[in-house]
Amino acid sequence: MLTSFSKTAKVLRLAICLAVFFSATGFGADSSLYSIETALNDLIHGLSGSVVTVEASKSVSLNSTGGIGESVHSLVSSGIIYDSLGHVLVAASSVIGRGRIMVFQNNRAIPAALIGVDYQTGLALLELGTRIGTPVKLASQYLCAGQMVVAIGNAYGLPASPSLGFCAGIRPEGTIQFTSPITAGTIGGGVFDLSGQLVGIISGSLGTGPQTGASLAVPAQQLPGIVQYLLQRGNRPAGFIGLTTTEIEITPGIELTSDVGFASTGNGARRYIDCGLVVTGVRPATPAAKAGLVKGDLLFSFNRKDITSAFDMKKRIIEARPGTRVEFGFIRHNKPYYIQVEIAPMEASTMGTAFPDYREQADARQTADALFQELSALRRTIIRLERQVEALR
Repeated sequence: MLTSFSKTAKVLRLAICLAVFFSATGFGADSSLYSIETALNDLIHGLSGSVVTVEASKSVSLNSTGGIGESVHSLVSSGIIYDSLGHVLVAASSVIGRGRIMVFQNNRAIPAALIGVDYQTGLALLELGTRIGTPVKLASQYLCAGQMVVAIGNAYGLPASPSLGFCAGIRPEGTIQFTSPITAGTIGGGVFDLSGQLVGIISGSLGTGPQTGASLAVPAQQLPGIVQYLLQRGNRPAGFIGLTTTEIEITPGIELTSDVGFASTGNGARRYIDCGLVVTGVRPATPAAKAGLVKGDLLFSFNRKDITSAFDMKKRIIEARPGTRVEFGFIRHNKPYYIQVEIAPMEASTMGTAFPDYREQADARQTADALFQELSALRRTIIRLERQVEALR
């Protein structure tokens, strides 16, 4: 299968060259475009054997007029077949807290067990207990900027829906940014290069809509280490404090001294601050909230070192051991302070979802639209009745 991927890639590249060379003649262009289409079809068909659909369900209690009822809530996402031992990598947010996990491929439905969650990358490892499909081949190159890629995953019920795009490169926090549009069900699917190698596992999007032009993936080179850790040690923890921030540049800069307003003892040295992070939100009952940080605080140091970027600070927090204490320097009302924050372990409730379930949002919008239409119809009926009553007077 992997050999055929390589042959397909060579055919695809040759076809693209021929399409350019023969673009002046109609016959040559048509023939080359057909070769491109055939090569892409073969490539995507082969890659679909490495992508599965994952359905994770949980029981939800409902309050009704007749008492307390129960319904089943299911979330459909995608997964990647990692090896021939029945291990599948998925997005952790799609399976955490869900008691029943089923993996589907080629009309096969196989129950899966959750082996572990990597809270640092947002991936989870499933075990099927049986072989299924074709294991992926990991890309050997870490950098992919400019490469054409194919994203494959479940989209609106189609189990291996492809979309073409380009790899934009590696972001500061280590994830891959690419341009293929994705949906809620595509999360956990794969981003492949034209040789059929896995570039990364789809983890989310930078936008807020169901389809955006900037999508994210966990690089394939990280996967062996993740799988080995989860198999040997179970869940890999990550630090969490409950802050959201945005970067800011300060012009002109602020000169700080430790002789006023410091919550902990300073060394008396002067500091010149020309950048930092503004706190845009503090989640209630989190370490940041308990320590006293509030929206609007300007963070300028982490463990007495300047904060260079939001990604850098987030990475330090995620990699910090839960239970350890870190120190933030911040400015509030033009006064500098230092404060200690204890790192908490990231959990399912604090991890959040890597990508919103837009199907649920769409259902909510449809329900709201239906209610609005009913209210509009009721208003029109009332107005008509009022006119009839007025006419009878």
